[in-house]
Formats: sequence, C-alpha cells, structure tokens
Amino acid sequence: MNEAYQALLKQLSPSMPGDTTDYAAIKKELAEAQRAWITFRDRDCSAKYKFWDQGTVRGLVYTSCRIEHTEQRTSELKKWGDV
Repeated sequence: MNEAYQALLKQLSPSMPGDTTDYAAIKKELAEAQRAWITFRDRDCSAKYKFWDQGTVRGLVYTSCRIEHTEQRTSELKKWGDV
C-alpha cells in the first residue's frame, strides 16, 4: 500500500506547461484522507477483534481484517488517478 501511495504522490505534479492545478492542496487532502483511512482500518479491525474476544480465532479475524482493508485501499490508490 505504501508503494502505491508514494507512486500516486509522485503522479500529482504538473504534467504540462501552464497547468494551474493546485497539486499541493491535493496532496494535503490525500494525506488527510490516508490518515483517516488508517484510523478507520484500525478501529474497524479492533472492533472485530473485541467482538471475537472470547474466541480463539480473534487474532486471525483481526489479521484478516487488516489484510483485506489494506488490499482494498492499495487497489483504490492504484486506480485513483485513472479516468
């Protein structure tokens, strides 16, 4: 996921002379969204872990949750700039 995120940040720069897109603002918003996503992922998976607190599969549920969310976010980041 980090590789996809860093690749996206590199893409967010002027590609043609006269490009007036505010890439700094876009990068700032993307960074804020990524931090919010990490908080969401951690809390969602933590809730599942707590739900399965008495079960022996809680570690597996937690790890699977994190993997699933991370794979989904990686896919989203890779598609982010596609039209």
